[in-house]
Amino acid sequence: MNAYHFICVTLWGVVMVASMVVSERYVKYRKDELLEVKSLYESTLTIASHALFFRTGQIMGARISRIAEKSNYFEDIAKILKEEGWVEDITFNNNIIEVKGSIEADSIPSEPIPSCHMLRGILTRIYETYANEKIHCSEEECKNSGSEHCIFRIERR
Repeated sequence: MNAYHFICVTLWGVVMVASMVVSERYVKYRKDELLEVKSLYESTLTIASHALFFRTGQIMGARISRIAEKSNYFEDIAKILKEEGWVEDITFNNNIIEVKGSIEADSIPSEPIPSCHMLRGILTRIYETYANEKIHCSEEECKNSGSEHCIFRIERR
């Protein structure tokens, strides 16, 4: 476990010290479970669930960015995303990312709009960390919408 310590000064000049312990424990979802959870959220929250999935991805992307070596950043990111099961394969080509086998895309096309919101959040945070600036990531094509694979585009804000 890693411990992080923070020193904060409030608006009133009060100094606070906080500690946070980060556990190396993790849980795994099977693809069918993840898709079922997403379906449950979408049936309850409709399109608002997409923002929650995206933000969840950003949180995971922050962790992935921290463990990737800066000298081989995108190669390390690709390796981590494959090892963790997010993708079967991923290719980074400047501002275009091609993904084969996204865990969020069902094997049978079923959605008229792109559905890889968590992966889009992960990619957003990965690029923001790399560029040290805010970026926008859009999913241009999605396997879930009938495309051969998922295509993401990165743009500066």
